[in-house]
Amino acid sequence: MARRARQARVEVRSRGDFGTWAQLPIHIQRLVTAVVLVSVATLAIIFLANGNDVPADQGTNGTGQEDAGPVVRIPMSEVSEEARWFEYPVGGVTIRFFVVLDANGGVHAGLDACEVCYLAKKGFHQEGEMMQCNSCGKVAAIPAIGHNSGDCWPGPVPSRVEGEEVLLSVQALQDGVYMFM
Repeated sequence: MARRARQARVEVRSRGDFGTWAQLPIHIQRLVTAVVLVSVATLAIIFLANGNDVPADQGTNGTGQEDAGPVVRIPMSEVSEEARWFEYPVGGVTIRFFVVLDANGGVHAGLDACEVCYLAKKGFHQEGEMMQCNSCGKVAAIPAIGHNSGDCWPGPVPSRVEGEEVLLSVQALQDGVYMFM
């Protein structure tokens, strides 16, 4: 007895040819939806991180003329040879930075993150005249903070003393927002 094989009608499609959205397999629809949502959320975070709603003062450069951008003002009474940490909000992200005096009375400010270890989100702590990374252990001399960048250095935040205040560049804080996301 010979068996007859049933012949099924099979529609052959080329790879990737699914026609309309409704004809896509549900797992592909979900994947595409997730990718689109993540992309939109990422763009929104980037846009908000670079927002213009910064509550900072316009500084002066000591000549009475306005600087190029806003500044954060910290009273000199809050700055000493012991590092002091501050927070500054930028578009929903909190930027951590510190301000410290060196042995000669010079003011230095840096982000509490570096370009190498920022993903660990551990920051720095002070060891005498040095700031030490809580992630990799490298040290940075306080007198060089604010001037050096790259490797495991606190992100530079340009600062200057004007009267009884330390003025810090808001732009430098905004530029380092990626280290705190």
